[in-house]
Amino acid sequence: MKNEKPSQNTSIKKYSLWVLISFQFGSLVSNMVGYTFIAQMQYYYETVVLIDIGLYTLAFLIYTVWNMINDPLIGYLCDRSTRWTKKWGKRFPFIIFFGITWSISFALVFMTPSTATIGQLGVFFWLLIAIILYDTLGSGWGVNYLGLFPDKFRDDKQRKKSGAIMATLATIGLMIGAIMPAIVVPLFGDEMGYGLMAVIMSIIGIIFMLGTIPGIREDVEMRERRSLLDEKKRTSFFKGLKQALKHKNFIIYIIYSLLYALFFSVAVASIPFWVGDMLGLPKTWEMLMMAGIILAQPLTAPIWYKIALKIGSKYGLIIGNTMMGLGLIPLLFVPNGPSGALLTVISMVLVGIGGGGRIMVVYPIWSDVIDEATVNNEKREEGLYQGINTFITRLSIAGQVVIFFLVRILSGYTAGSSSQSTEALFGLRVQTVIIPLIIMLLASFIFWKWYDLTPDKVKEIKVELVKKKL
Repeated sequence: MKNEKPSQNTSIKKYSLWVLISFQFGSLVSNMVGYTFIAQMQYYYETVVLIDIGLYTLAFLIYTVWNMINDPLIGYLCDRSTRWTKKWGKRFPFIIFFGITWSISFALVFMTPSTATIGQLGVFFWLLIAIILYDTLGSGWGVNYLGLFPDKFRDDKQRKKSGAIMATLATIGLMIGAIMPAIVVPLFGDEMGYGLMAVIMSIIGIIFMLGTIPGIREDVEMRERRSLLDEKKRTSFFKGLKQALKHKNFIIYIIYSLLYALFFSVAVASIPFWVGDMLGLPKTWEMLMMAGIILAQPLTAPIWYKIALKIGSKYGLIIGNTMMGLGLIPLLFVPNGPSGALLTVISMVLVGIGGGGRIMVVYPIWSDVIDEATVNNEKREEGLYQGINTFITRLSIAGQVVIFFLVRILSGYTAGSSSQSTEALFGLRVQTVIIPLIIMLLASFIFWKWYDLTPDKVKEIKVELVKKKL
């Protein structure tokens, strides 16, 4: 492969701008519900539902065990051809079904009766069932939606353009996820507000999931190609799993994904506590804290797009990640009380600028990893690979819960208390700044050191895909 030159005759289908936008409506929904799930879950269950922190942590540890089986298996099963592949496509029916049901399941997470009504164990089982249902349906959507991207969009510039579109639509999703709790909950009160917020967001999710149809629809050529490829002998689940875990760049990618997701989960889930306990401000201020991140991403997207074209996706990701981590440092110097609001917003803007770089290139990088795996295995198994990636990434939620649990034990922090001790506030700074900073710098280093898909290597892989009719 090293001595081959990219063919000038390779035919790679390009899609209209509308198709790219329609596809990324899925990112809007994913970021909307994903952000709210991460940012509000622990605060809601600790301060509104009043679940014991030990039971809350236990529920997520059990959920993690389920997640170990659920995600890779769903990915593997969705890679199998079905009787409707030629008519409807490989991924399209799954994306629609799981996308709509996942949006509905989101509401159940925030409609939990209080401990006064059903007791601590009742809330525990409600939480456990709700997050398992939410995760399973979300996995079914994610493995197919993200599995479709590298197969459908094969032109490198279109992949990066799609990343620029995602930066804007994902930002809109984050805005909805930040605005809804900040407006609806104070307006209707905690108990009714969270449930109403979740129902409204579920309806928005269903509408945009239907809006993805032009983008996720597989054309005749794709359906026929997938049917022919699926006639080849199937790799067993465990053999496919073993094969995937021998792929170096895939391993580096999923380690990075886990660390980034852990960074995001810890930092974002800390915001409600930071606003309430560190700044002493009402919940509506959470929206202003997040505005820095939310607005900086799309505003810097055109700049990051040009940077990514010049230096490649790898270094665009590394620079963006590093900026995100370093952007948290001003929070170490934020004074207690409302006077710290301005410096907090400045810090969020710096994080958002770095986030614009990451969001621009993460889809192209994932597509390059899948392309390499497809050439090496001579099979398209995006579902299995995405299932493994989803499982690893979702470990971050359990990781965030454990980190919060340890911080509370070690610092004496009590969620919902009218005042916190000096030690508890210091623990909140460690939780919000120090831990995420270390995680993100580690992620950047690992990706810089071991990920080796250079632009030239990516071009060679694309030639091989065409030669092997993959």
